[in-house]
Amino acid sequence: MPFSVSLVKVTPFEHTQGTCYGAPMAKRVALVTGTSSGIGREIVRLLAAQGYTVFAGVRKQADADKLVLENNPGTVPLLLEVTEESSIHEAVEKITPMLNADDSFALVNNAGITVGGPMELLDMKALRQQFDVNVFAPIAMTQAFLPLLRAHHGRVVLMGSLFGRIALPFVAPYAGAKYSLEAFADSLSMELRPWGIKVILMEPGNIATPIWETTKKRVSATIDAVPPEKLDLYRIALESFERLTDGYAATGLHPSRVARRVAHALAARHPRTRYPVGADAHIYGRIGPLIPDSIRHRILYRLSLRR
Repeated sequence: MPFSVSLVKVTPFEHTQGTCYGAPMAKRVALVTGTSSGIGREIVRLLAAQGYTVFAGVRKQADADKLVLENNPGTVPLLLEVTEESSIHEAVEKITPMLNADDSFALVNNAGITVGGPMELLDMKALRQQFDVNVFAPIAMTQAFLPLLRAHHGRVVLMGSLFGRIALPFVAPYAGAKYSLEAFADSLSMELRPWGIKVILMEPGNIATPIWETTKKRVSATIDAVPPEKLDLYRIALESFERLTDGYAATGLHPSRVARRVAHALAARHPRTRYPVGADAHIYGRIGPLIPDSIRHRILYRLSLRR
């Protein structure tokens, strides 16, 4: 069902448009998608605290209402469905007239979902949804906002993952989408170089967000529809995978760690093209791909599906 796009009127935004000798003051503006919880919500809070005007993209009115109740000056909730082209273009039309000529503008493509489970058992509709939200949506968002990014000293942030460099069993859809973002970020960075638009890829490792619980629910929904004789083939491995996700959820870093890296990337004069977040992202993400496949697969199999 398509979602409409609208700005929720809040008074804090009106105070961010101060004047100096009758002329509007330049301000830093960012649009962040997927801000109902987790990393996206922390990015909004931090950027708003640093003086940004932040358009916080959410899919549901209830999440927009929560943002209003938090009363963070500079936060503007924005109803946005990133998989709907009409919704994206409505967002462009809403934000464009609110920018002054000297304002800076950043697009933080954070929205994402996880689809998991044994590849043999996955529904193709779920696989397509994974790529629609995690790959095609940030591409469509970036395409639509490029005129604003060119005109306002823009920066593009893409939310990648450690899984964009190294994949585990049962997360192939999610890892595949994040691998795709790695290539997209590299190509886009070179294509936009003539206009000075920086493209930055975040590569978080294990972060304590609702994503792990969501992953478990999606895997459960997948296996509920599977014939028992096929499910029996993977039952023990799935139990191991569930224990693994529980461990990740209990030991992950706070989402604010990612938010701080995003804020740094937006403010740095010469930001890096990639920002690993967490020791696991630095170690496994950098060293893992250098290990021969046969050895790496054996290690990851034992770590994730130990019996």
